Amino acid sequence: MTPLAASPPRPRQSSWIPWALIGALLVVMGANALLIHFALDSWTGLVTDRAYDEGLAFNQTLAQAKAEAAQGWNVSVRVLPTEGGAELELTVSDRAGRALTDLDAETTWIRPIGSAARVERALANRGNGHYGGSIPLPSRGQWEIRVSLAHAEGSGHIARRVVLP
Repeated sequence: MTPLAASPPRPRQSSWIPWALIGALLVVMGANALLIHFALDSWTGLVTDRAYDEGLAFNQTLAQAKAEAAQGWNVSVRVLPTEGGAELELTVSDRAGRALTDLDAETTWIRPIGSAARVERALANRGNGHYGGSIPLPSRGQWEIRVSLAHAEGSGHIARRVVLP
């Protein structure tokens, strides 16, 4: 009788599992690195260039907003899309509903997303508390309108966000 020959050991069938885990982790790390790159490259995180100074003056800003609210001005904003931008119409009245005339009205249009476009325009007095103007804009989409109103009785600021189709 011949002794049984020892058969060579069979390779382990599960040796691929650690490599699969390593591969999956590399895919996840690569995706995270790509997302971090695009996040850091697409937005600087800055909303203003003078954040520290504006933070120091925050109590003054709150007092100014409270004073503006106490005036009781009513401002109606209407934006109509045009071929090359927008037509802006403001109607301003006091607490009693009387039209405020002789205002200096200036607007700043800021693109909150995408490119940092900024358009500044003064509005014309159209009489009886109505102010307006045609605003040329470089693109359609979302815009923030900041309106500054100045009058002998006081001043006011409003902001509206609009989407131009």
